Amino acid sequence: MISDNVTHQSRLVPGELVPSRYAVRVGEIEVLIVSDGVLPLPTAMLGYNVAPALRVAWQKDMFLPADAFDWALNVVVVRSGEQTVVTMVCFIVLQTLHKTAKNLTKRDNEPSFSNERCDREK
Repeated sequence: MISDNVTHQSRLVPGELVPSRYAVRVGEIEVLIVSDGVLPLPTAMLGYNVAPALRVAWQKDMFLPADAFDWALNVVVVRSGEQTVVTMVCFIVLQTLHKTAKNLTKRDNEPSFSNERCDREK
């Protein structure tokens, strides 16, 4: 990827700790990454195949919490010409997930895609 060919934009919305969406253009391809919230997971899932004492020491060295961590879930929208591809996680419903419509609305965008498949799978 040539850096002259890439543009990046993110903006902090009042009330957010970090920007919930990032826009990147690579040549003629547009990529929009939107936060869909976080999934709290037990830290035992990190390094599950090592001894617990080793995992705890590593987490301490990495300044990670001992009990749980937040795994970011993102929706990625890629547009090239007339084609738009949307990827998202839609396997469970938690309060911390599925904030896509809210985050797109913050940017005054109207989603041009449907969440129909995810709604059917719930």
